[in-house]
Amino acid sequence: MRNDHLLGFVVAAVLMASHGGAVAQPVSADDCRHASALYTGGERRAAFRTFFACAIAGDAKAQYSAAMMMRSGESSDDGHPNPFGARVFLEQSASQGYAQAVYTLGMEYDLGSTAFKRDPLRATELFLEAALMGHVEAQVDLGTQYFLGRGGVPQDDAVAARWYEQAAHAGHWGAQFLIASMYERGNGVRRDERTALRWYERAKAGGDELAPVKVEQLKLHLATKERQLRLD
Repeated sequence: MRNDHLLGFVVAAVLMASHGGAVAQPVSADDCRHASALYTGGERRAAFRTFFACAIAGDAKAQYSAAMMMRSGESSDDGHPNPFGARVFLEQSASQGYAQAVYTLGMEYDLGSTAFKRDPLRATELFLEAALMGHVEAQVDLGTQYFLGRGGVPQDDAVAARWYEQAAHAGHWGAQFLIASMYERGNGVRRDERTALRWYERAKAGGDELAPVKVEQLKLHLATKERQLRLD
């Protein structure tokens, strides 16, 4: 079944099941922006109605938000998830280049679910697409695909390091810790303990639990090396 036909089917089904057969009302850009505030304020049913109407109108962000509410069960009165409806809206959002939707679609294929048959190759493709859009979590996950040599790509520390470092520069403290360890050991990059220390310090500032220990260990190690050099 083609996506546009499937979308029409899902729209009708969701309207009947979740809205008592009501027809979605026309929405404005302001309505779509307000939907997030409704959700944050705890007005989940009103938020979904607005997300849903905006999704039908073609708003990529609303398509993603509606998909997530359908996937979690927040879209229905009985709390039952609608994974196949969620898939349609998620794919619609991703097809419009909404980076978070592209990444989430990758995660669905990576893990597999009721609506998605596990497909690590497709997951990697989507991680790459989102990573190139600047999605930081996708950059980390793509780096991990290369670090472990999975998802249809070869094990390659150098490529992994490039993606980890890109995410680290964007402020991802997990990536900061990972690239620090690669500089410390010389995996995929030229070994540089001082650069490693700087990344560990940034990871520590970001809240990484292991980074404080690594900062102290590496500081002690570097200080010992400097003393030894002076003695030599």
